[in-house]
Amino acid sequence: MVLFSIWVLAPFVGSLLLNALIAKRGAAPRTALQVAMLILAVASLALYGDTVLRPPVSQPVFRFVLLPVVSCVLIIVVVATAVFVSRYVHGRGTA
Repeated sequence: MVLFSIWVLAPFVGSLLLNALIAKRGAAPRTALQVAMLILAVASLALYGDTVLRPPVSQPVFRFVLLPVVSCVLIIVVVATAVFVSRYVHGRGTA
């Protein structure tokens, strides 16, 4: 049960750590991460709530295993894109 809790909480803890790391990067990456964190929280509540409120046809384990992975990938893609765009807009990416 402890490992499962760590697995489910990993995207949230990773988001908080990443938020502390990109604090010096500027407003765009920080805002993008905070929006991704909000979407992650709402999506997680919706998925877990749906699992609890509806009787499952099959085992809902796939949802619990897949959601943290998808969440981490979403956060990485959003922050990397925001950092890239921020650099490009500020003139570092122009040749």
